[in-house]
Amino acid sequence: MRAKSSADLKPPRAKTIQEAMREMYELQTTTHLLMSVSAFERVVREIASDFHGDTRWAPEAVSALQYAAKAHLVEHFQNANHACHITLQKSDCLT
Repeated sequence: MRAKSSADLKPPRAKTIQEAMREMYELQTTTHLLMSVSAFERVVREIASDFHGDTRWAPEAVSALQYAAKAHLVEHFQNANHACHITLQKSDCLT
């Protein structure tokens, strides 16, 4: 049996609208954070270092910031949903 070359592999199949809607519903019904705390903390520290150099962050502050960021993104997606968009568009973020 020969090994499959990259030419033999099929490209990944795009999601259908039904699959995308099912995934969105599953994500809407969960309450867990989609981005890991450590990854979000790295981003926060990187952005904060650009402004203030070496700063210290309490774990509760990072957690509160992550929940606030998630709430902000959820609000943008809800506004896009009211505008009958399937995806978040650039014009939705300018408000």
